[in-house]
Amino acid sequence: MKWVIFVSLLCFLSLAELKNLPRRYRNTDDHHWTIRLASQISANDFGAIVLVLFAQALPNTTLEELKTLSANVKAIHQKCVDNQYSSPECTKPLGIVFLDLLCHDEEFSKKYGINDCCAKSDPERHACVLSHKISAIGSVSPFVRPTAEEACQAYHNDRNDVLAHHLYEISRRNARAPVTVLSAATKSFDKILETCCKEVEKDTCIEGKATVVRNKAREIIDEQENTCFNLENYGKETLYELKFIQIAEKFINANLEILTHIAKEVVHIHEATCKGDSLGTLLDRADLSEYVCKHKNDISHNLDHCCEKGLVERSQCIVTKENDPLSPDLPTPSGETFKETACQYYVEHGSINKESFLLALIRTHPELSQLFDLEILHRYGDTLEKCCKREDKVQCLNDGEEQNRLYVKKISDIVKNNCNNYKEIGEYFFQNE
Repeated sequence: MKWVIFVSLLCFLSLAELKNLPRRYRNTDDHHWTIRLASQISANDFGAIVLVLFAQALPNTTLEELKTLSANVKAIHQKCVDNQYSSPECTKPLGIVFLDLLCHDEEFSKKYGINDCCAKSDPERHACVLSHKISAIGSVSPFVRPTAEEACQAYHNDRNDVLAHHLYEISRRNARAPVTVLSAATKSFDKILETCCKEVEKDTCIEGKATVVRNKAREIIDEQENTCFNLENYGKETLYELKFIQIAEKFINANLEILTHIAKEVVHIHEATCKGDSLGTLLDRADLSEYVCKHKNDISHNLDHCCEKGLVERSQCIVTKENDPLSPDLPTPSGETFKETACQYYVEHGSINKESFLLALIRTHPELSQLFDLEILHRYGDTLEKCCKREDKVQCLNDGEEQNRLYVKKISDIVKNNCNNYKEIGEYFFQNE
C-alpha cells in the first residue's frame, strides 16, 4: 500500500535529471574484487554465490551444466592459491572471470543464446549478457514442489544435492534478487528440513516454516522490483531523495557528508541490481559495508554486531538494523534553508541544497512519513525557484518560510492526532471509522 501511495504522490513531483550523482554505472571491469574473494569467505558461501550468479545469468541451463561452471571457478581459485596469485587470470576483475567462463565453450554459448554477446569486447559483452538475462525473465516454468516425504527422503540421501537444487531453482526464477537473499533462503530451507523431517507431521511443519521464509524473501524481492519500477519511471533523483531520507532516519546522528555518500552509493547499488548485475550488486554492497564499518564510530553506536559478521552477511545486517535514536547532543539546525544564501547555492549549483534541508526536517520532525518529507522538499524547491528570481527575494523567502512552517505544523498535527486516535480506539476501529 505504501508504494501505491508513493507512486501516486510522485506523479505530482517534478523529476529533473539528477545533477549530484556524477559517478557512472560501474562496468564489470571496474571492481577491485578478484578471485581472491573466494579466500575471504567460506567455501560454502562462495560456492553458493557462484551457483546463484550462473543460474540467474542463464536460467535455462541444467544444474549439471552449472555445476561444471562452478567447478571451473573453484579450479581457477585453487590454481591461483597454488601459484600465489601470480598468473594473469588471478588479477582479473571477478566479473571478467565469470564472463570468460560463460563464453569459453562456443557450443555452450550458442546453445543458450549468448554467442553474439561473447563475440563483443567488454564492457559491451557484459551489457549484452545482462540484457539477455533480463529478457529471459519469466521463461522458466513454475516450480513443482515435491511432497514432504519426497523432500525428506532426498535430503536424507544427499543433503548437499537437495540444497543445490533448491538454490538453483529459486535463483533461475528470480534473476534480479540479491544473491544474499537467495543464499539465506536456502540456508533456512536446510534448517527446516533438518527439523521437520524428524516430525510425524512433516507436511504441516515444512509448509508452516517454509511459508515464513518465502514471505520474508518475497517481501525483499518485491521491494527491489518496486524500486526498479520507480527508478525506471521517475529517475535517479527521486530515488536518491527517498534513499537519503531512509538512510538519514536509520543513521540520524551521522553527519551530512557521510549520509550523502551512503545515499549515492545505495542508488548505484539499485542501479546495478535493476540492470540485472547481481555480481556488481554483491560487490558494491561489500564495498559499502566496508565503508560503513570503517566509519562506524561516526555513523552509529549500534554497528559492532553487524561489522563483526562475515562479508556476505554484513551488508544485510546493516540494511535491516533498527533506526538509531536521535542524540540530544546534536546541534540545532542552522535555519539557513530560507535565507539569501540558499539562493546563492541555488544559482551556483542549479539545484537546491536538498540534503541539508532534508536532514534538518528529519531531525526536527521525526514523526513525518517519508512521503511527506518528499512533498515538503519539493514545496521548498518550488519556493526557491520562485523567490530567487525576484528582486524582493528576502521578503519572498521569509513568506515562504512561514508558509512552510505552517504546512509542516498542519501535517505534524494530523499525524499526532491520528496516532492518538489509534492508541485510544485500536487498530480495527481506527481503520473502519
